[in-house]
Amino acid sequence: MSECLNIAYLPRGTGEPQRFRYAFGLGPGLELTGVGSSTGDRHLPDGTAVSALRFRADQRLSRRLRLWLETGRSPARLLWRAVGELATRCAVAGLAV
Repeated sequence: MSECLNIAYLPRGTGEPQRFRYAFGLGPGLELTGVGSSTGDRHLPDGTAVSALRFRADQRLSRRLRLWLETGRSPARLLWRAVGELATRCAVAGLAV
């Protein structure tokens, strides 16, 4: 799978967080796009630094990826579960008629 992250920084005012547009290639013809911002950073005494970023995407795929990261359930597994549930509901409704 080909993965490629492209970031374009947006203009910002003094004291405002840095905002950016991003596009993440998930494979041939599949791309996740959205906006993000830098929500903070911390420089530690040992010279290391930590940054926090916030991402937002309105695509349905982004919700599936979020669930994958938060719960460990893959997008394919969630899709097949939804299809199975829909088929079961249709079968029950068909028997009730």
